[in-house]
Amino acid sequence: MSLINPLAAPAAPTANPGAVLSRESREQNLRRDQIVRASVVEGGLERVLLQVDSKTYWVETEVPLAKGQKLDLQLAENGEGLVLKLLFPSMDDHIRRVLHLVGRQLQVEHLLGLLSEKNGFSPDKVPDTARAFLAAMHRALEEPERVDGRILRTILESLGLDFERQLADGKTDEALGCLKGLLLRLQAEGSEHPREEVRLSMQLLESMQLFHARLARDGLFFLPLPLPFIDYGYLLYEEGRPKDKDGQKTDRLRILLSMSAIGTVDIKLLKDESGLDLRLEVEREEVLAAVKEFRQELQDALTPLGLRSMHLTRGRVQPERHLLHLLTGGTRGVLDTRI
Repeated sequence: MSLINPLAAPAAPTANPGAVLSRESREQNLRRDQIVRASVVEGGLERVLLQVDSKTYWVETEVPLAKGQKLDLQLAENGEGLVLKLLFPSMDDHIRRVLHLVGRQLQVEHLLGLLSEKNGFSPDKVPDTARAFLAAMHRALEEPERVDGRILRTILESLGLDFERQLADGKTDEALGCLKGLLLRLQAEGSEHPREEVRLSMQLLESMQLFHARLARDGLFFLPLPLPFIDYGYLLYEEGRPKDKDGQKTDRLRILLSMSAIGTVDIKLLKDESGLDLRLEVEREEVLAAVKEFRQELQDALTPLGLRSMHLTRGRVQPERHLLHLLTGGTRGVLDTRI
């Protein structure tokens, strides 16, 4: 952990800056191990001025700090006296900064236009993995009725949700071949392409990465569904764990969608060794009536998978609200698919 050491008051030079901290800390009731929020008033590499509440302190640091930076610091002690440990942002801190992007969909149509020959972009500049994604999105835009489950693998492999992990594992070509790698290259090229569209696409993609990583801590696999005919949507998967002496486990899959044409759709699948349960909730009565007309076809398609029960009903779960609930800690029962 990075240290800022020692801490001293700015009022006047002193031979024992640690003693000054002790006096000032008593006035502010600062305690060892306490975490405080500080602002950098004057930046630098070796000596900077920090403000904690209404007090300011000169500190020595090996960490370069810039004026205006906000820092989380923890008071500690070492052989030289009191020091400040620099705390780096946690996953939850990063999540809070992008929560406002929940409900914002990656604009595939804009990307297709941006990366088109009409816009002066040469197709041979697009890596194979990113090209597969763009081709799949183009097909989905032209013929949405032909979209099937295979597109989920394309999305998973092409977006770049594990971009940094691939780089760390030495899989540079794979990382740079995905959509995030392509957007990074466009950012580096600068003025050739609309900067704002590239910047926003990158911001949305990185928020998806954060949501993916955050929910993985709770045992949930999160996959965004940036399909051109969906206003907003994603898939959640939770692998079951054996809960009884027979070792039977239950896997849960949930797909939440919002589409302007038909409203919200909530698909819940529960699968264990004895069979498959399906619950499908749609927002609008006319949509439910249309789905029920194809009930038999749906049942026939799922019977080979061991269909045990199927419920078609009305209901409204907003995908963005449910995702906010998950990201802010409301994980209990998130994939409850009891019928």
